[in-house]
Amino acid sequence: MLKRKKFLLSSILVCFLFSVLLGGLCFYLKMSAHKKTVFVPEEHKKKIIATVFAGRKKYMSILVPYLEKLKEAGQIDEVHFWQFTKNDEDVKYLESISNIHKTSSEFDEYRTIHPKITDNCLNLKIKAKDNCFIRINKRIEVNIERNSVSLRREGLEIASWEGNFLDPNNFVELKIKIENNKLYVGKILSTEFENSEIEIVEVHTGNGNDGYWDYEEGTNLNYSLLDSRYRTTCHWAEAYAYYLDYDFDILIKTDDDIVFIDRNRFKEFTTYIQNNSQHTCVIPNLVNHACSLFYNNKNNLIPDDILGESYKNKASPNDIFNYFKDGEEAVKIHNYFLNNISKFTENDIAPINLNECFPSICMFGINKINFMRLFSHIESDRKEFDDERYIDLQAGNMLYPRFVAFHYQFGPQMKSGLTEESLPRFKKLMEETLNSVFP
Repeated sequence: MLKRKKFLLSSILVCFLFSVLLGGLCFYLKMSAHKKTVFVPEEHKKKIIATVFAGRKKYMSILVPYLEKLKEAGQIDEVHFWQFTKNDEDVKYLESISNIHKTSSEFDEYRTIHPKITDNCLNLKIKAKDNCFIRINKRIEVNIERNSVSLRREGLEIASWEGNFLDPNNFVELKIKIENNKLYVGKILSTEFENSEIEIVEVHTGNGNDGYWDYEEGTNLNYSLLDSRYRTTCHWAEAYAYYLDYDFDILIKTDDDIVFIDRNRFKEFTTYIQNNSQHTCVIPNLVNHACSLFYNNKNNLIPDDILGESYKNKASPNDIFNYFKDGEEAVKIHNYFLNNISKFTENDIAPINLNECFPSICMFGINKINFMRLFSHIESDRKEFDDERYIDLQAGNMLYPRFVAFHYQFGPQMKSGLTEESLPRFKKLMEETLNSVFP
């Protein structure tokens, strides 16, 4: 009897211990799965926009492949090209690599867009005050005014309708479809039109109006072209103002003549911006810039014998501010960088506070909170806007020397000795760099 009781107690104890172990294992697996879910929550992924003040083809043909590789790697989500050129060749190049999402009356001719077309139907969203034009297959024109829409073939009106069609503050949806020998615009307009595929879609705006065009892109996904009405330095406000209402976490602003980007440390650069919101603008090591030149020399990346006498033993980058005018010195910096690239890309210089000197606006990164604080009054200051002044006056700007990019030229340097002689070397560097395995 005693043995039976001992056996029963032993069985109960074994079952209890087994259930405890099993419960513990289940809890561990559950918590492990939970940790995997929480560790990198999808909703916390930062949206990173690269915005390029464009666009000279000779430089951008080197810059764009770097941006494409970063986008492929998920380190940039969207690329925006702000068109600040009227050069025909440059404009055609920009149109070939992107999708037009903003038109201005500066260009009266039609601009080709590449929306996704499904079942011979395209869906557009338009935001404009007045005078928007759409042309289908270079034959039928849809003229949209604020209170009317008309269809034209070879300049002759063939149908029209009155109503409220445009809103300067909100997007209005418009569907265009060819079906059963008719062209439909929205739900109300149609005209006889022999059955054919929608192949070419063109848009433009006129009479002083800007137009914003939203659509699902068919090619060049997430590459946007925004045509600025203003094309001088003091009018760059339009590009900055655009992002006050745009969804992003980090904005990387770059000039079109950035001809090298160290993709191995780009993520490190954006992570630093993300994790250090106390810093206003974070500037890469741009090499060909007075601020970078000073600290690269101070930290032995650029030796004294490369620098002219005007740039040695100075107390501050502000003391060599006029470097942007010195083309002969820039040639030496170009050559030294190209001959010693790893020395720059492997540097371990800590971030440097730039409160006492002028940072660079050629390329910088900024998070949304600081962007809103910095540019929130831009509309009232548009006539006097100067982005360099906006950024120079801010406390908390930082130089991040470990992340290297190369700014090719300042205008005055090109007039004082710097040429395009090293461009082929930067192109070759780009090709060699981007053919290597992405870390």
